[in-house]
Amino acid sequence: MKSNQTRFVEALTECQEALRGYCYAQLSSWPDAEEVVQATNVKLWEKEADWDRARPFLPWALGVARITILSHFRDRQRDRLVFDEDVMTIMERHLLAAAEETPDRVQALRHCMGKMADEPREILKAHYVEGWNLAAIAESVNRSVSGIKSLLFRLRRELAGCINRELRT
Repeated sequence: MKSNQTRFVEALTECQEALRGYCYAQLSSWPDAEEVVQATNVKLWEKEADWDRARPFLPWALGVARITILSHFRDRQRDRLVFDEDVMTIMERHLLAAAEETPDRVQALRHCMGKMADEPREILKAHYVEGWNLAAIAESVNRSVSGIKSLLFRLRRELAGCINRELRT
């Protein structure tokens, strides 16, 4: 039988992508989202004893993230875009539903990326993981910018179809 701490670590690890997505959706800035995710992780560790193991971890973690985000907004009240609490509550409901699908979607994405040829996979990685712009990618593979744009559109459509097929099976 797993210890409470082991169960906590597993639950915390499994929800990281969902936490990142939730924080990014609320903050629209990767650096701010990462900062809030880290602060949320610290708070979750501090409140480990408060987690009711009879209930799902993710909603509890998102509740802690919500409080951390509100604190982040209070600390940065000078920023122009700040959602009010009602908007955050609505977003939280939608994001919670999406976050519950995240592990399956990530697994399907990995499977679909694994089936892809090397060059298209590297182009996707360069653009979406490493942040290369279209011109840099085009130059690196000796193609036109419009060709890369069309290729990325086609690859996204193919990946979406593959992911949807994987999730149905």
